[in-house]
Amino acid sequence: MYIILGATGHVGSAVAQSLLDQNESVTVLTHDPKKSSEWERKGATVSVVDVRDVEALRNVFKKGKRLFVLNPPAPHRLTQLWRSVRMLPLSWRHCRVGDREGSS
Repeated sequence: MYIILGATGHVGSAVAQSLLDQNESVTVLTHDPKKSSEWERKGATVSVVDVRDVEALRNVFKKGKRLFVLNPPAPHRLTQLWRSVRMLPLSWRHCRVGDREGSS
């Protein structure tokens, strides 16, 4: 499964849609529950998560084999937030095929 962080944005939505068009399993993350139904109609699984909730992010990331994250330049007030997200104790084994526990 592919996890797409930022799927409601310009680039993330194109990535998610391209994967869905290829019949790939996709989970999109959004903080806005109002945006869930559109992605569900398209065939994606939706997780409503606040990016500041490290534990919730970790739980969603563990379910995927690939993670797409685009971290664009941000105003200073968001810089601290992204620093905390980057510090997630998430190893690459949660994001790569074949390296996860229990995968073949």
